[in-house]
Amino acid sequence: MTSMTQASPGGQSKLTVRKPKFDFSNGAPRHWLKNSGLLTHVMNSLSLMFPEGERFFIRSVNRFSDKIKTAEMQQSLKKFAGQETQHGQQHDKFNALLRQHGYEYEAYVAEMENFIFKKFEPFMTEKVWDKLGLSITAAAEHMTATWAAHFLKNRDAFAQTPDEIKNLWLWHAMEEIEHKDFAFDVLAEVDDSYLTRIAGLLFIAVGVPVIIGMIATRFISQDKTMTRADLIRDLPKLFITKDSLGRMFVASCVQYLDPKFHPRNNDDNYLLEEYFAQQEPLRAT
Repeated sequence: MTSMTQASPGGQSKLTVRKPKFDFSNGAPRHWLKNSGLLTHVMNSLSLMFPEGERFFIRSVNRFSDKIKTAEMQQSLKKFAGQETQHGQQHDKFNALLRQHGYEYEAYVAEMENFIFKKFEPFMTEKVWDKLGLSITAAAEHMTATWAAHFLKNRDAFAQTPDEIKNLWLWHAMEEIEHKDFAFDVLAEVDDSYLTRIAGLLFIAVGVPVIIGMIATRFISQDKTMTRADLIRDLPKLFITKDSLGRMFVASCVQYLDPKFHPRNNDDNYLLEEYFAQQEPLRAT
């Protein structure tokens, strides 16, 4: 098996657990992202998967806590779990906003999550391959860090988005970059093989578009304010234009295929500095 060559300039990232107090009492427009129903429904679908997805990431890393040898990494494990817990809690609050528009999605998402996390996850990680969850987590963290860097680089990414919703996504993006390398480094400690790393990528490359697509399609089918013309108009913004989420997703997968890839090869720490220069400090623990 080919080993993963880790190029890791700057050393392991320093993590901080923050407890923001987002207030969504003003609600949210039906199409809060660039006045686009399609883009909004995709981002809403992603947000719906975050709470259980973040808990899956925590479980996947904690499963191998005994393989983490250094005190620094053990401390990072606790803070990684703390950050992911906060992400889940804050997106739970945001997701509650979707009810105000009359969408029926909760039973559908709960059924999907029950299959993925109550049936498929235990079967795969306990009976087939215990490292698969960690491999999926490492790949997913790279994917989310790629999107996060885009959101932080492009000031118009959340144009016309209410401030509190924009702040939620930018805070989440900042912390995704902050801990983008942690699961990857744990995987390297557990199994430094290329094939193990790529196994997780395959699940992400197939699973994320399918899951998000299924949920978004359900939203679109219930959105009576969207027309077929609206959908056709916005499809390029999702899949074709240079900064589309679809193209970035494919690019992140291609980058991950490089045997010498390491998340820290993407030097985007300056985005964290810019974020903190523009935001009021969040309370840390």
